[in-house]
Amino acid sequence: MLEQTKEVKIIRPTIGINNDTPLRVGAYCRVSTDSDEQSDSFIAQVKYYTDFIRHSDNMVLVDIYAEM
Repeated sequence: MLEQTKEVKIIRPTIGINNDTPLRVGAYCRVSTDSDEQSDSFIAQVKYYTDFIRHSDNMVLVDIYAEM
């Protein structure tokens, strides 16, 4: 059997992180069960990403996408 080679195409960003234009960022948070511990985990995830993105000089929080 012949091995097929896979071609990997690297797509470079058109706007760099050092650009004056801030990156528009969305966060995705999820939990897999309805338990109280998971609910606390979900709240912690939302808080972490909100704080991280809002305190960054080069990012703007667009939205937090959630799945519970």
